Amino acid sequence: MSRMSEIREIPGIGEKTARRLIEHFGSEDAVLDAFKRHDVAAIAGAPGVGQKNAVTLVQGFIFRDENFSPDDFLKTKEAWRVYR
Repeated sequence: MSRMSEIREIPGIGEKTARRLIEHFGSEDAVLDAFKRHDVAAIAGAPGVGQKNAVTLVQGFIFRDENFSPDDFLKTKEAWRVYR
């Protein structure tokens, strides 16, 4: 699988956003490294992404990459404390 395909598999990333991220970071590997580090600030710095969207993209990456769903989080003690 190509690096571009890996980037495009992140929920919420289409062709335009993928190209903007690659241009911002300088390479496809650098984009994936930022997602693996969950570096919201760096991702938000890409043109057209912004802070709110960067958070959503990183969450999508985590859920996809780590097979972790929002439902899994809601079953945790931390979520129980927040939502009770």
